[in-house]
This record gives sequence, structure tokens and C-alpha cells, in this order.
Amino acid sequence: MKLACQRRFASGLPEKAKVVIVGGGIIGNSVAYHLAKEGWGDDVVLLEKGVLTCGTTWHAAGLIGQLRATSQEMELSKMGAEVFRRLLEETGQDTGFKQNGSVTLARTKDRTTLLKRNLARAQMFNIPSAMLTPEEAKEKLPMIDPKVFDSALWLPNDGVASPTDATMAFAKGARQGGVKIHERVEVTGFVKEKGLIRAVETNKGTIACDYVVNCGGLWAHKIGHMAGVNVPLHPCEHFYAVTDTVEGVTGSMPVVRDPDMCSYYREWGGGLVVGAFELDAKPCFVNGPPDDFEFSLLPDDIDHFWPIMEGAFEAVPSLVDTPIKTMLNGPESFTPDNQYILGDAPEVPNFWVAAGMNSSGIASSSGAGWALAKWLVNAQPPFDMSAVDIKRFGAFAGSQQFVRTRSSEVLGMHYKIHYPRLELVKGRPLRTTPLYNQLKEKGGVFGSKFGWERVNWFNTEEKSAPADEYTFGRPAWLDIVNDEYIHTTTNGSVFEVSSFAKFTVAGRDAEAFCNYIFGGNMSVKVGTVVYTAMLDERGGYVSDVTVTRVGEEEYYVVSPTTHATKDLKHMQKHAGLKGFAVGVVDVSSQYGVLSVQGPKVDAALQPLTRHDLSTIKPNESVMLDIGDYWVRASRVSYVGEKGLELHIPIEAHQGVYNTVMNNNGGVLKDAGYYCIEAMRVANGYRAMGHEIGADDSPLEVGTGFAVDFEKTDGVAGTILAEKKAAGVKAMKYRVVSIKMEQHPTAMLWGGETILHNGTTVGYITSGTFIPIFNANAGLALIKQQDPSETLNASFISSGKWEVNIAGEYFPITLSLKPPVKME
Repeated sequence: MKLACQRRFASGLPEKAKVVIVGGGIIGNSVAYHLAKEGWGDDVVLLEKGVLTCGTTWHAAGLIGQLRATSQEMELSKMGAEVFRRLLEETGQDTGFKQNGSVTLARTKDRTTLLKRNLARAQMFNIPSAMLTPEEAKEKLPMIDPKVFDSALWLPNDGVASPTDATMAFAKGARQGGVKIHERVEVTGFVKEKGLIRAVETNKGTIACDYVVNCGGLWAHKIGHMAGVNVPLHPCEHFYAVTDTVEGVTGSMPVVRDPDMCSYYREWGGGLVVGAFELDAKPCFVNGPPDDFEFSLLPDDIDHFWPIMEGAFEAVPSLVDTPIKTMLNGPESFTPDNQYILGDAPEVPNFWVAAGMNSSGIASSSGAGWALAKWLVNAQPPFDMSAVDIKRFGAFAGSQQFVRTRSSEVLGMHYKIHYPRLELVKGRPLRTTPLYNQLKEKGGVFGSKFGWERVNWFNTEEKSAPADEYTFGRPAWLDIVNDEYIHTTTNGSVFEVSSFAKFTVAGRDAEAFCNYIFGGNMSVKVGTVVYTAMLDERGGYVSDVTVTRVGEEEYYVVSPTTHATKDLKHMQKHAGLKGFAVGVVDVSSQYGVLSVQGPKVDAALQPLTRHDLSTIKPNESVMLDIGDYWVRASRVSYVGEKGLELHIPIEAHQGVYNTVMNNNGGVLKDAGYYCIEAMRVANGYRAMGHEIGADDSPLEVGTGFAVDFEKTDGVAGTILAEKKAAGVKAMKYRVVSIKMEQHPTAMLWGGETILHNGTTVGYITSGTFIPIFNANAGLALIKQQDPSETLNASFISSGKWEVNIAGEYFPITLSLKPPVKME
């Protein structure tokens, strides 16, 4: 032990630190800087096995953009400009930040539509922006040929930075705040005790610690593996060329994005950097990058890159005669869903991750570092971080072959048109139920969620639509889904919904624990289903759940598909913290689920069971026979029709399905998730990730009926009771229903902005076409613009309400009632 201490002292490493950050790229240094800002700097150590920036940071293009796929990423990306300016003031280290704006060019009408939708989103987030004609774009970019383009989007607050200089500024700021940064120190392992990291082992000694933050970039997967944590990312080759001087290019030139040709341009020494996010990328490093991959590049592949240059020649004709000075091919890490990874790992709670930046590390460094520091110090995220939370993945993402395959598609998603309901296709099928092949043969067209294959709609001999045909207008599948909707409301349909996350909570404290973690009253009799909210300490949603009491000491919890990991860890964490004698087990793959819904369901199923189905009351759950099989049947619905959810042991799932479909007298037909979506919106049912997020309480989203406000000894304490007492006047926002006037082509998808008397006040959270209206309807979030406003029925029925669909404005009606009950 004495020798070990001597080695630590000789290396300069401390014996102990509160936080050890692994990785000295821009993300690791940003985390260090922001932890120092939170007052932890004297107890933070950053370790880099090479020297700062030597992995991928040094060769990044340095683009700073604010428009992102999710609202969380947009909020975090907006921080970049402010932080880079502050770093210069605090440290004297220039970050190379220039706020010269960006111009995104459109070559097609669909791209123009996307830019107009993005313009509305930008304005909603108070990001300065404007649409340009090609001629107006040429005024900012004299080198382009305007005849190639249809339109452009101008974002004046975007810019560029020097990746190395910005990293050094973060490092200097971190050191000023007390952080110790050690280069040439390689992490070789971790000491674990009772499921937690207790020390970091390195080639120069061991550091005891309370927390580890994995900012390892290319090596983040390997570092996670050492700790028993899956970090699902994989590197791909990322190309750019640097040209000689180009006429018309100056140091103040805006960043240019030409996404229809998968390319971007920025000024570099009077010439251009021409970079690529091609649709079919090249994964690299099958077994991970070499340990000595420092300031290193990959071999050029001019044949792979040449189509990008051909597009650049069209955009900037003078490039044809301009020499290419340098070709650069450097690896970048990508995740399975193109969102980066933040948060505490589900496998090891004190092991944190900030990695997988999907080539947005420079733009996202400030916000990601700030968010992780706030999250770590306060033991809760600064706002809803579910889009980037590592717990959005499950064990399925542990396969590096899957992540590698998917990464080749994800790189190209940067510039692919993000049509509504766009599906990723590589690495599929991954998770399938016993019905997958059978439903595929019956015409099922599948999408994917949390790795599960799920039927979106069923093609028939009379009507069919291709799976890969996307549009912003009326889709080819709409008539098919409308037929499924009508059949469900007039007869009945069978929905395969086995992808639900499912858990058992069992033990002598099961009732007390469920009353603690869920908002509703869980002291109910066996066989009762409770729709409620899983809550956190702030009174916000963790998940939207149904909880069935299946025994005196056992409950069965069903939650959204993507919440399997997050919900399990939340329940296990709080059971442990409070010492509840319960076990919480994920049983998602042990049960299949068939949702059989419609007015004729009971009559169709009655011949298959001894149980009198007419005796099953709403929110009641019973065990009964369906043919040869013993299943759980619950009187619940997510589509607004009377029906039953059948929860089936997975080995009997196909048998039950065949029994139901072969013996219902032709009353029941198959239907898919697009039909579910239309029917849930029509009935005003909320969904996680749409109407409900972690920052929301049941009051704002309109699910107050699902919680017991008199219960003050739960995880949320008295917060919900206080919010209810404050009343509607205290609400800053709330969820409402909207209905659009009939229109032959316009389509609501979600994300469109809402205006009240000409001012943007909210956005569509879920939009769809409802065949019984022959019109669009949706759910929406509207925000209070003035403290004197009360978001009540009187307010939402007053004034002029419109929805902005790609720059066109359509009248809408708002209501607190679900769309099906609106006049």
C-alpha cells in the first residue's frame, strides 16, 4: 500500500477526487469547466491518455448551429455563443468564435418545405431567422450559382469556432476553477464495490472517487465496457476537403449547408472546407480505435467523396478550377438514433457519460457540459433531458454489430430530409414478437421503436402503400389507416402492442411503494387497473403508466415502450433509497399484448371463453381462458373504444392471436400503430414525448384525474397539492385540443406552431387526420404570454387562432375537450 501511495504522489495524481473525468476533448473540458462553475472544481480531476484534443476534437470543422432535431438540443445549442464569448472574457483565451451566421440552401420543393417548418421552430425558440430567395442568398454568398437553388434559410446567430482553441479555453477556465488536468494518464480499469465505482485505475496510479464522467469520445464505448456500462456509439469516417483560394470567399462568409448534396462549406484561409454527411457512410474500427490513435487520420477515399465535390461544383462553379489543397478523413462517433448521450448510466449509477456527439461536439459542447454538470451536482437534470438521456437505450443497444450497422445510416441523417414519421432502416429487424413473420405475410408494414418491430399499417389487396414513401402532405397510407380507424369504431380491430415496457413490483411493501412512486391511489382491490403517473421529486412525470394490482403483494406496471430502462431504474432507485421491501423486475419480453378494441369485441370473443365478458367493468382486470390459453384481460383502451387488452405469456402469444383471428366470425381485423395514433389523438389521450415530458405535472397536461392530490407522503411530497391549490391562474402552459377546418391537402404532423392574434404561443404536440371529421385534429401546448392571462376555456375560445404549416396559416379551433367531443 505504501508503494502505491508513493506512485500516486510521484505521478502528481491525487489519491482521491469527487469527480474523475475521463477524456480531454472539448466535451470533457466543458464538463470540467462547468463543474468548476458549480463550485466543485477543487475536487475534480480530468485524465487524458494522450494530450488535450488529440482524439477527434482537433480535426472537427467547428460549425456552430442552433437548429437541432429536439427541443432539448436546441436549448443546449443556443448556449454556445454566450459561453464562447464568456470564456474569452474570463480566460483571455480566444475560442476562434465568429458569429457569421449560416445559410441552408434548398434544391427541391420538399427541402424548402422543411426549411419553412424549421423557420417556424426557430422563431418559437426565439432564434433569429428568415427565409431567403436564391438571389438574396447570393448576396450573402457571392460564389454560389442561384439557379441551382429553390430557397434558403438564414440564421444570423450561427457561426464557427476553432475546436482546439475552444477546448483550451475550457481547460484554462477549468484550471482557474481548481480542476486538475493530467495528460498522458491512461485509464486501465475501475474498482467497483456494491455496484458503484469506488476508484479509477490508471497507468500512473489509482484515484478513489465518488463519480466518473466518461467523455472518452471514440473510446467511450471501451471505457464504458471496463465499468460494465454500455455506451452505444460507433465511429464512422467523416470527410472534408480544403480548397485553395475561392473568389468571393471572405473571413466573414456564413457557414453554408447544401443538404440536398449532403454537404457543408465554411471559409478556411480564403478557400473553402467542403465537408460531407453522405447518406451511406463508412463505419471504421471494427474493434474500436487503436489506443495510440492521436492526432491521426484515416486513408483518403476520393471515389467515396467525389459525388460531394460534384455537388459542390454545381453550387460553386468556380470550384471546378480550384485546386484541392488537403483531403481529410477523420473518425467521428455516432449513436443509433443520432442524438448524443448524457446522464448517469443505468448499470452503474455513479458512472456518468457525455459522448456520442454525432459530429456536433463543438456546437453542443457548451450546452452538454453545462447540462451534465447541473445534473450531476443537483442529482436531477436542469430540464427534460429524455431525448439525450443514456437511459433511452436498452440492452438491445449493447450489440456493437447493431450499432456499427446503424451508424452508417445515422451519419447521413444530418442532412436527410426529416419527413414526418421517418423510419431508420439499417440494423433491422432486431427485436421481434412471435407474430412478426405472420403479420408481415398479412401485409404488415413495420416501423421500429426501442428496437421492436411494430406494424404501422396493413396493406391489403385493395389498397397498399410503400413503406419508404414519405411526404409533408397527404401520405399514400392515409386511406388505409382511415379504413382501419372506421373498422375499429364500427366493428373491432386487433392491435399487436407487445412492445410495451412491463414490470412486476412484488414484496410485503408493494402497496406502500406503489403509493409512494405513483400519483394515484394504489390501495385498491386485487384486479383493479389504475391509470396514473410515475412521479419524481419535483412532481413531474417520469412515465405515463397503467398499474394493475394482481395480488395482495404484487402489482403489474405497463409503461411506454421507450421507457423500459428509465422506469425500471427509477423504481429500483427509490425502492432502495426508502428501504421498501419490494423487488422490481422488467418482464417486458415475457409477455405479449393484444389490444382488441371496438364495439363488437365482446360479442366476437365471447364464444372463445367461459368468462362472461359483459361483467368486466372499466379498469378491471381478470384472468380468463381464450381457447386453450390462460391470459390476463383488462378493460382498458388507448383508442377510445370498449375493448380488452390481453396480456399473454410469450409462449402462448401466437396461439392466442390465431385463436382470436380464426374464430371471430370476420368481425375483427388487424390494425396498426398509425390507427392507434389517430384514435388516441381524436380522444385526447396524452402520450409521453408528445404531450407529456419530465418537466410537466399532471395539472398542465390535463391528467389531473389520474392522481390523488390529497396524498402528500409520496415521492412528490406536497408539490401537486400546492399546484392544485394555485389553480389555473398559476399555469404557465397547458395542453389543449385543436381542430382544423377541412382542407384537401394540408396535413398536421406535430411540431407546427400555433398563433393567437398573430403571436406564436405554442405548438402542435400531436397531429393527425381524423376520418370521422374528414379533417385534421391534434393536441397542442399553449404558453402564457402575459401574467394577466388565464389559460382557461374563456381564453382559448377568444381571439384568432391559427396554425402555421410551412408558412401557410390555417384557422383552428381550440378546446379543453378531446377533439371527438368538440362541436
